[in-house]
Amino acid sequence: MTRRFAIIIIILVCITLVVPLNSAHSGLFSYGFDSSLTAGLLFGTMSARYQDNLGVNEPYFTVGYNTSLPLVGGMCELSPLELFSARIGGALSVLETEMTVTNVADNHVGSIYPWEVLPSYRSWEAAGLYHLSRGFGYRFSLVGGYREQYWTYRGNQLGLNTSPNELKDYVRSLIPFGGFQTAMFFPWWKARFEFSGSPLVIKNVFSRHRDNTATTEFDGWLKNGVMFDFLCEGAAVLTDALRCGLYGRYTYQEISGIITRRIDDGTKDEYDIDMNENLAVVGINLTYAF
Repeated sequence: MTRRFAIIIIILVCITLVVPLNSAHSGLFSYGFDSSLTAGLLFGTMSARYQDNLGVNEPYFTVGYNTSLPLVGGMCELSPLELFSARIGGALSVLETEMTVTNVADNHVGSIYPWEVLPSYRSWEAAGLYHLSRGFGYRFSLVGGYREQYWTYRGNQLGLNTSPNELKDYVRSLIPFGGFQTAMFFPWWKARFEFSGSPLVIKNVFSRHRDNTATTEFDGWLKNGVMFDFLCEGAAVLTDALRCGLYGRYTYQEISGIITRRIDDGTKDEYDIDMNENLAVVGINLTYAF
């Protein structure tokens, strides 16, 4: 899976580097091509709260992630018609380092279990834009598309010399989204602002914990989710076609549902789970447009 995401990023890089600097324009079917490469830092917090759904007095626990990952990505936007554009993009974490994840058992136990894990992140999206108006360097557009995001955490519990003691968390997000974009294109600079959201976020959660006595798995689909996303970027001219600048992105997700817990001794029950994400990306971008 990671290899496929790396291939997507490489393809976007190649498109940016090999598209000719001169293009032909011919009437209605003249097209604009806008591609960008980005490098930045993804950071923020993620949390999950599990509780036995038999009642509020049952034990529960929370898991907290403080994320900080270098990220590379790319985007290509093609405008074959005056009123429509299409884009595809992706991102991939690189140079990942281990981080501490805190598992807090509360209510009855009150214990804290830290884990040393290696995180990874990847995402891709495809979207279409309908341009409500354009002229004098400005463009106002409606945006609709689909995005998938993947988080993986693998590691071991700290402070224990016994083996095996392993953790694997995997979260896949499926996000159809819609929103609004304002873009500005001028001879010496360009900028873009986009707000999008979704009331239909779906997540697939899988978590496995293996220790000396048992293997415990949580697995299920969460379907009661929302997402809000804000993107802004600006770039100044380097050459006739190349621009370099800064970009930033903030994303909030909240979702809840029921997942199944399975223990290898045959135990099977259900847990309510609530998950929250507050994530931001800041970095630089290199844009090629004509």
